[in-house]
Amino acid sequence: MLTLKRISCLDELIKYKEKWIELEKEHFLFQSWNWNFNWIKSVLKKNKKIKLDVWIIFENKEVIAILPFFKEQMFFPKLYIIQFLGHRMSYHNDILLSSKVNNEKLVAILEMLKQNIGFFSTLLLRHLSANSPLVDVLDKQNMIHEQCNRLKLLYNEEDTSSLSRMKNSARKSFNNRINRLGKKHNYSFEIIKNENLIESFDRMVGLHKERFKSKNKETLLTKDNLEFLKKNMLESEDKFEILELTNENGLMASRLMIKDKDHYFCINGGFNPKYSEFSPMKILLNYTMDRGFNDLNLEFFDFGPGYEKYKYDWNPDEYKNYYSVISGTSIWSKLQSILFEQFFQYKLNKAVQ
Repeated sequence: MLTLKRISCLDELIKYKEKWIELEKEHFLFQSWNWNFNWIKSVLKKNKKIKLDVWIIFENKEVIAILPFFKEQMFFPKLYIIQFLGHRMSYHNDILLSSKVNNEKLVAILEMLKQNIGFFSTLLLRHLSANSPLVDVLDKQNMIHEQCNRLKLLYNEEDTSSLSRMKNSARKSFNNRINRLGKKHNYSFEIIKNENLIESFDRMVGLHKERFKSKNKETLLTKDNLEFLKKNMLESEDKFEILELTNENGLMASRLMIKDKDHYFCINGGFNPKYSEFSPMKILLNYTMDRGFNDLNLEFFDFGPGYEKYKYDWNPDEYKNYYSVISGTSIWSKLQSILFEQFFQYKLNKAVQ
């Protein structure tokens, strides 16, 4: 028999740290205890409108699943949206399952979700990993939707040059720009790791914010999210590195990367707009891909979710992230979920445009 415990207190959640770490082994960094614990400390704890809401599923007193959620108060006092921890900072999300959870038990867990969401709450599972067994269960119940593209490059032992992956027109433009850069500047690439990470990260954030400000766009690199990323860098130095493109005058472009299992995740970056004529970020990205495949011997270069056109220059393979909006059993919850799904889909369509 399956039973549920919902945790709203961090001290109570810490009691399940060892079990979380045991279940996270098959997942990437985004589902790890450290990643989510740091998000709780840096982001959730500083926002009065969001509260911890982790679901622990037991079978005969043994933990078989951890559902890492938080809930956010919406327009009215008792109106909540339940989502994954690490909100908007994780490239994909998933629940943590014991090897004892088969398809039948996963269906039962989904039914438990529906029964316990709450009278005024809606569950929004955004950026679900395509590899999640939950996606298959939701798909069979017609409860899953494509959220966005997830573009990746796969290592090719017969062709290890990232430049050769480019479309002909993109390669011609790339070669033209890098040749002009070489004639005007003495450029080089730097790999920043370990004790120099935070200083390099601050330089990258400066470029990133300057670029977003010039475009009148909001950035995810807010004060709390910056603290969150820095905590993870300090605790997992072996997974993080920053690649820089520099010249005789200083920094041209910078990119934060995560090495995890067989993936090289392209997390965030920035470039100096006065060098725009050379496309410094594309030049740095191409070098980054070669490092991931040839120096680090990784299988995948992961651009992350999104539709940015420049990513397609390297002919990446197209994967998907998914989302699901799940209502509780009350009429109010069902109505709220329908309205929220329509609004969420509208925002997705606008993002594609």
